[in-house]
Amino acid sequence: KVSPQKLVNGMSCDAEAHSCWYELFDCDESDTKCLRRWYTVHYLAICVGYISIVACLVIFITAIKYHKILSKFSFAACIPIFIAICDFGYEIFHTSDHWYSITHLYVLEGAGCQLVGAFKPFWINMQTAYAIGCAVYLSLFFSGFNKSEPSFGRNNVYFHVCCWGVPLLLFIIGWSLGVYGQESAWCGITDPVADLFLVDLWMMFALVFLVACYSYVVWKLCQGIRDAESSTDSDDTAAVKKHTDKMWKVIRSIGIYPIAYFVQWFLYGLFKLQALPQSSFGLILVIVFVTNAGGLFNLFLYGPLLFNQIRRAKAKKMKRSMQLGACAPTVSALSAATSSSIMSPKSKVDSASADTQTSTSI
Repeated sequence: KVSPQKLVNGMSCDAEAHSCWYELFDCDESDTKCLRRWYTVHYLAICVGYISIVACLVIFITAIKYHKILSKFSFAACIPIFIAICDFGYEIFHTSDHWYSITHLYVLEGAGCQLVGAFKPFWINMQTAYAIGCAVYLSLFFSGFNKSEPSFGRNNVYFHVCCWGVPLLLFIIGWSLGVYGQESAWCGITDPVADLFLVDLWMMFALVFLVACYSYVVWKLCQGIRDAESSTDSDDTAAVKKHTDKMWKVIRSIGIYPIAYFVQWFLYGLFKLQALPQSSFGLILVIVFVTNAGGLFNLFLYGPLLFNQIRRAKAKKMKRSMQLGACAPTVSALSAATSSSIMSPKSKVDSASADTQTSTSI
């Protein structure tokens, strides 16, 4: 066996002063296999986290670039932007935590760990809040209760106050209880009971709520399809078929929205509640991957809500430009014809003089 110090450029860790890698992984300091596991976990989290950050930046840059084209983003187009904010904040703090663990061979400590540990559940709760809020929005939109796009106050202020306010309240409660610090191989909530009430229960509630909410949406859409098909006239068959095909497309795609949140946090929640084996290293890697891949999930699952509106706006703008271009030759020809048919005053005088001469000679 090669000593861990040689693998990390002479660095070592004093277990009496720090939460060292071998203490957290319950192995001996000379166990190089255990040290490689430590590196694997943290490097995987960092790599996937940076990919998620890039995915979030794609959403941000796209929204900023095409904001001038779109007079106003629809609420659906704003959903990936909201979620990207949550994923970006989570990854900035969490990857910094992992970098410290790699470069020092022990977990971040003191006020730094408390700060990072506080913002980790805060951004998780933000994702939970926006996942619930978006489910409410989509259920109102597709259930038929609203003839137009739902609005939660002016500029959806009630929606944003809830999605930011509840996580902020839980954030403050955690600080008042002093529960932020070293969770395991990273910073988070140290007390399992506090973790249950501040994060896990909200996460489980969101999973159940999303399933119930989107199931209701699918049921309402299926009911609308049955009603449309039963009341179809022979003259309206094509229009009704086009409408029902669109509704079936919505039904097939609407399931992706709860799946994103489910994949990212369900295994993590079960693992924290010790409902899954804690010693399975392969399972730990899967959990590390999916929890840090939120930005990637958002780009491919929710991103089309933004990209589709941009594509429709660009197509509408291009169609308008083509129509104006087609009208330009017609307008020019009409203008020329009109100008040629109108005689100048001098022409009128000359014409009148010629007519006078002709009549005199006769």
